[in-house]
Amino acid sequence: MNYRRVLLLVDLEDGAHTALDLIPRVAPHAELLLIVARVGSGWLGWLTPEALAELNAAATATLDALKRSASGLATSVEIHVESDLTAPAIAEIAEDAGIDLLVTRSLSEITELRRRRPLPVL
Repeated sequence: MNYRRVLLLVDLEDGAHTALDLIPRVAPHAELLLIVARVGSGWLGWLTPEALAELNAAATATLDALKRSASGLATSVEIHVESDLTAPAIAEIAEDAGIDLLVTRSLSEITELRRRRPLPVL
């Protein structure tokens, strides 16, 4: 199978390097790599203009590093940050973006998502 549109779910605190290393092997000509970075609810506040400068800089640097690590893995790389990500929300994201491969480490999400939308999972 030649996957072209990949959805990668990562916990931002855990990093994504192992998953990113796999993508060129299974989707060498990907058009889209959509990374949904899950964070703790408090972390989202770090991205707001009201956040302390040090916290905002740390959050921005983490996301920039993720984007740099993913650059070149697809024609287009997008990163979305979510604090409360449910299986229905993931299914909606996958449907809206025309995703043909899901990459994740969470078995609970895989089970629920595949009930809602058949999708290959790595």
